[in-house]
Amino acid sequence: MHVAAVAGVISLAVLAACGKKDPYPPEVQRETYSSCVAGFKSKVKAMPEAEAKAAKYCNCVVDGLQESVPYKDFKELDQQLATQTSTPDRDRLSKGVMDVVNACLKRELPKG
Repeated sequence: MHVAAVAGVISLAVLAACGKKDPYPPEVQRETYSSCVAGFKSKVKAMPEAEAKAAKYCNCVVDGLQESVPYKDFKELDQQLATQTSTPDRDRLSKGVMDVVNACLKRELPKG
């Protein structure tokens, strides 16, 4: 379990070095990845290889967010969720994140 977490952190460090046009700060990448893994594992407790699947899925999510959701938008949505406020822009911001999440679910956990 510890090895997968370390591999995830290393993957995030590699992501940060990939020359993304709007890379998220390393601490945001780590926090997003950790939250993703915890949420994933809480939903699929009995799934075989849950740790490995969580790592692949969450790396996909962090990478996809950095590619598709500008950090300022991610930060704004995170703030709105944390304070339970809503702005007219919230649906647009949420859609960008959900598009990434759904694409990663489809890619990493195909049905069938």
